[in-house]
Amino acid sequence: MVAATSRSPVLPLPDSPAFLTLDAFSDESLPAIPAIDDRTSVVSHTTTWTGNLESSGSLHIHGRVEGSLCAQDSIYVAEGAVVEAAVQASVVTIAGSVRGTIHCTTRFELLPLGRVAGDVHSPAVVIHEGAAISGEVVMIGDRQSQQAPRPVLRTARGG
Repeated sequence: MVAATSRSPVLPLPDSPAFLTLDAFSDESLPAIPAIDDRTSVVSHTTTWTGNLESSGSLHIHGRVEGSLCAQDSIYVAEGAVVEAAVQASVVTIAGSVRGTIHCTTRFELLPLGRVAGDVHSPAVVIHEGAAISGEVVMIGDRQSQQAPRPVLRTARGG
């Protein structure tokens, strides 16, 4: 008799092509938390920021922000963080909660515990299972594609 563990197979025998362990769903398959370097500004767990926050590098939010966030490189909203702001960066990764419009020039990623209430504009979008988004997701490639096409108006003539 074999005791079940978190590493026990959940499907057929190990030599079967359908063999799968719970390891396949471990946190190792999630992206790593972005590194903090000398170009990264951090809003810590115990901090509330109200107003506009701009960075020529990256921003990591672990606390609460109300207003707007703008970073040249990336913005990371950590698990447990609450952001009520317009967000703009090259890359935006959300593990916490964001209420507001998000604009990315490269990539948007919503991690499993992430929550977004607002529109997302980005050329590349990754939404992990378990994440929640309430809003419009617009995948854009460049500045020209951000503008909505103008409708062609024609006059109908009846007879």
